[in-house]
Amino acid sequence: MSERVPGRILVYPPGHPYLITVYILVAFIVALFASSALAQIIAEFGGLNYLVAAYTVAYLVFLSPILSFINIVITTIRSGYVERVLELEYATIFGIPVPVPRIKLVERRSLLAINVGGGLAPIIVSLVVLAVLWNGAGPRGLGVAAASIIVTSVATYLTSRTIPGVGIAVPALIPPLASATTVILVASTGPVAALSAYVGGSLGALIGADILRLMRDVDKLMAPVISIGGAGVFDGVFLSGIIAAFLVY
Repeated sequence: MSERVPGRILVYPPGHPYLITVYILVAFIVALFASSALAQIIAEFGGLNYLVAAYTVAYLVFLSPILSFINIVITTIRSGYVERVLELEYATIFGIPVPVPRIKLVERRSLLAINVGGGLAPIIVSLVVLAVLWNGAGPRGLGVAAASIIVTSVATYLTSRTIPGVGIAVPALIPPLASATTVILVASTGPVAALSAYVGGSLGALIGADILRLMRDVDKLMAPVISIGGAGVFDGVFLSGIIAAFLVY
């Protein structure tokens, strides 16, 4: 069961602060050396305005780790699991406080959220990239992206694990490696490979780890917060964008 809750924002890092700091530095370096080339390719290949392409690439290689701190709550999932909580109340008898134990039944619930840097924005950007692929390569471009999404989703699902009380975890390198390997075998390198690698790595990680695993194991999670594209999955989404940048060359 689930119930809607008023929109709210949760702010916390999707991983250890040291690791996120490294990601931000890596993203800055990639943005410094590769963003202009990527933007030019997207602009020419997809027929998009260069400014739009530049903003898209800026997100791919730089904004992702920064926006990953923001989680938007979607709903509350009611597990139906009720636990007994011991509470102490005090009654005053002849002026002396006496502890009175009481048992309170509390239903365990989880907040379902979507991470902006690792979930919401990659989905939006992937839709833009799919439009670019269609405009620049037609059905072939979408076919390469679809193959990458399917292979990466399956690989991510098979290697992901549900950790009760924590969330869903997947080896960080599985989504980008599965996506990159697929597009290289199907399309070698170049614009189609680079764009398909990003879409496959991002959507494949989200579908395989978060959506499919969540549909199967939601009752086992019992985590306070379940964030789509957040902790445990963000690394794969972010690294997919980085590897996509290098596939251009």
